[in-house]
Amino acid sequence: MKILLEKSGFCFGVKRAYEICQKNFGQSFQTFGPLIHNYEVLKEIKQNGGQICQKISEVKNNKNLIIRAHGISQKKFLKLQKKTNLLQDATCPFVVKLQNEARNFYKNNFFLIIVGQKNHPEIKAICEDCPKAKVIFSLQEAEEIPKQEKIALVAQTTEKEEKFNKIAKIFKKKSKILKIKNTICTDVKKRQKAVRYLSLKVDLLLVIGGKKSSNTKKLFEIGKQNCLTFLIQNKTEIPWKIIKNLKPQKVGLYSGASTNEKTINEIKMALENY
Repeated sequence: MKILLEKSGFCFGVKRAYEICQKNFGQSFQTFGPLIHNYEVLKEIKQNGGQICQKISEVKNNKNLIIRAHGISQKKFLKLQKKTNLLQDATCPFVVKLQNEARNFYKNNFFLIIVGQKNHPEIKAICEDCPKAKVIFSLQEAEEIPKQEKIALVAQTTEKEEKFNKIAKIFKKKSKILKIKNTICTDVKKRQKAVRYLSLKVDLLLVIGGKKSSNTKKLFEIGKQNCLTFLIQNKTEIPWKIIKNLKPQKVGLYSGASTNEKTINEIKMALENY
């Protein structure tokens, strides 16, 4: 059985957030929301003195407070600034770019449309600042939106680029003034292309990452279009029964943007020792 390991480990934004958090290890500190969507990393943060706050009322003003990589609304950020001066912002720069683009369009009276998942923290934060924004997920939802004078289209940073481009074509027929900003993260685009290529070369693909991670789920969806694909969080979830029955000649490993090297290496080693 040959193991093909492609792009792995944290993306730039997650690595940056983790390093900010790591500097607080060994002391009591807080994160506003889960730092990233990775169970193993969140467990490590807790073991090193970190505590997750979900509400502003839970924040203690005598502890360092780290803003999650997915960002928060400007409204919440300003409230937190008033509550504590121990604020550390670990928001991914690509998320910041999306937030700024969305707020700018909204302030200039564009009908703001966001392609993404409305319950994802990244999108919920934008909608708190832009309450009349419309979040859509499918081509059908795009078709159902009536014509508008001014439309601005942006995307969740982890959205599929192929889908975003198709939706953008739909809106070209719906407005005289249309602004399209592809705010999908550069790393996400690269990973989506790479996992598509890898899935064509293997008999079985294991996508490694958190079950709540949007970017990881997108990689899983792309992979399963071409081969038998599983989304696993760690080595305990390796589908050994499938491997035993299928006897694959080539197994591909690919990680989401919030998956650490340790988890990837443990899975690779387990497969090599099989």
